[in-house]
Amino acid sequence: MTLQPSAELTQTFTETGTGPQAAPVWVLTVIWHPDLQRVGEQAVLSPDTPLALNRYQPLFSPLQAAAGWAQPLLHASVSRASLTLVLGADGLTLSPEDERVRAEWQGQPLTGPRTVPLPAEGDSAVIQLGKRVLLCLHRAHQLPVTDNPLLLGVSSAMEGLRRQVARVAAAALPVLVRGESGTGKERVAQSLHRLSPWSQGPWVTVNMATLSEGLAPAELFGAARGAYTGAQVARTGLWAQADGGSLFLDEIGDCPPAVQPMLLRVIESGEFRPLGAAQPLRSRARLIAATDRPLETSGFNLPLLRRLQTFTLFTPSLRSRREDLGVLARQAWLDTGAAPEDLAEMPTELARALCLHDWPGNVRQLEQAMRRLALDRAAGLWPSVEALLGEPLRLPPDTAASTRVAWTPALPEPSASAAPTAPADETDSGLSAGPAAAVARPRQSTAGIDRASLLAALDAHGWQLKEAAEALGVSRPSIYNLMARWLDTPPADSLGAEQLAPLLSRPDATLADMARQLQVPREALRRRLRALGLPRPPDEAGGRVDADPDGDAME
Repeated sequence: MTLQPSAELTQTFTETGTGPQAAPVWVLTVIWHPDLQRVGEQAVLSPDTPLALNRYQPLFSPLQAAAGWAQPLLHASVSRASLTLVLGADGLTLSPEDERVRAEWQGQPLTGPRTVPLPAEGDSAVIQLGKRVLLCLHRAHQLPVTDNPLLLGVSSAMEGLRRQVARVAAAALPVLVRGESGTGKERVAQSLHRLSPWSQGPWVTVNMATLSEGLAPAELFGAARGAYTGAQVARTGLWAQADGGSLFLDEIGDCPPAVQPMLLRVIESGEFRPLGAAQPLRSRARLIAATDRPLETSGFNLPLLRRLQTFTLFTPSLRSRREDLGVLARQAWLDTGAAPEDLAEMPTELARALCLHDWPGNVRQLEQAMRRLALDRAAGLWPSVEALLGEPLRLPPDTAASTRVAWTPALPEPSASAAPTAPADETDSGLSAGPAAAVARPRQSTAGIDRASLLAALDAHGWQLKEAAEALGVSRPSIYNLMARWLDTPPADSLGAEQLAPLLSRPDATLADMARQLQVPREALRRRLRALGLPRPPDEAGGRVDADPDGDAME
């Protein structure tokens, strides 16, 4: 299935909006790609047609004409062979065409057909293709056709929020913005101000948690000269400062109880009286408030709450719009002034961990992580996931028990059923360990196999994948997935004669040593030498030739 979202499809989503009458569709969004311009592109799945997912299909579209044409993933690490996705009544079936397909579902390698439950409403799942591309599967009620630089995201939740902001911005109504901490409530308030008739007026903001009950009335409403001890001059309050503009009361749930009735009067009449003043003043300020508290059950003044929530906007959590993660991470990185090409080089295991993390601190935590990442990268470092996040990797509840998390040392050790790491003596000789060492172990999970263990097994067996897989106790397809996960070396068919000739010129050159140095499967290297018309050295020292060469090379 190759699909380029059409004008008719986009129009259908635009008209149906986010209400219950909008029939959702399943969408694949690019959340990580070495070409950062591809992040955020989308392809729509048909419930009746299998989707062949590979290097050349389907087409992923930015949906907005100015952003360019729809195009396939194209990255060299994504196989030409397909991962087929089929939506069914029992869930989603993912079927790799053959062992060339390197793919993961929620961090777990796909080594054969597998049917998984579809993500629940407001949830999503991460699919990795090849070494470097990460996709998010999620529902969408509408496509992202509106634009607001303060409210980034390709998710239906952010599209709906942008439309709501545009609709209410011009209304002279108080607005209450609700959402978890770090979800961007102040940016919603700033968007309301910028799109409103009051945009040319002042933008005044105060965090109510910083105001004590004794100082809050003077801070908000001002004070006449001599109104209290030390009031040598008249003081202009925030309501007066915001006249003709917008007043943003952040953390309104922390407003002192004695001040809440005063706020109610200002909202109802537009009048307020500075402390010690003989006459009331009027303000034409538009009020916006925000909170992450359940005001209905926290003792908050209920009449004030009813007036504040004349129009309520909700900011979604980052974990409920995981499809926006790549777009937000890219923008946070660019905001630091760091070079885009540095971000494009981020190790896959780090990018995958960031895409799977549960982000309890939401967008604010992601932005802090990207600032830390840019700082470390400027010093030539890539930090661990735990160091970057300041906490252990947190996985969504439905994946925490099953997803491989070996890239973060802060998590619990794998269970006893996980595969042990390769013994140190497997790498002593640098040659094939011989028949005794090649005895197959019981089949193990790949969860406990890290990069060092993988390289030790491959080097010990001269990069013969079948023997290395048996030594690790995993299947042949699993070792392909492990190599895709942990190794970033180029495929054998990308090697040129200029890279191979110096190695061949060595008097003691062997195919096994060349494979170890280049980190490519031995049989793939043998085929590449044949394709370039170059001589083939002995497989190993002593001139031994393998009778059971490895199969298909990694693409």
